[in-house]
Amino acid sequence: MFVILVAGSLLPVSCSRGESTLVSPSGEYLAFLTIERCREGYGVWVVNVTGHQDDVLLAEMMPDHPASLMAYLAWDAEDRLWWYGSDDGSVLFWERSGTGWTRCAYSPADSGGPVPPDSLFAAGNRTRSER
Repeated sequence: MFVILVAGSLLPVSCSRGESTLVSPSGEYLAFLTIERCREGYGVWVVNVTGHQDDVLLAEMMPDHPASLMAYLAWDAEDRLWWYGSDDGSVLFWERSGTGWTRCAYSPADSGGPVPPDSLFAAGNRTRSER
């Protein structure tokens, strides 16, 4: 079994829908991580966002992020979902755009752009998946 720590809550990655989810500040969206096997045969993270009616809004496989490495999620106040891959330092976010979600790369140099929430990098947000 794999476990992750998302915004201060320990979550089993193998959780079924409706359990151990991260609720957005507006209460409209639920986020969680799952693991899928890639073509090469190892597990990779999948970022999932659903609405409260269990409608799948986002299910994005992260092929460059093996599930054996650390990954963290957090919502910001604008209902953007943030990702931090601590082993490679990647920071990404997804924001609602029309009827879908758009993945964006975070750049600290973009002074006018969104800033990740502090909870994404919190000292207690550090759990490696069990292997």
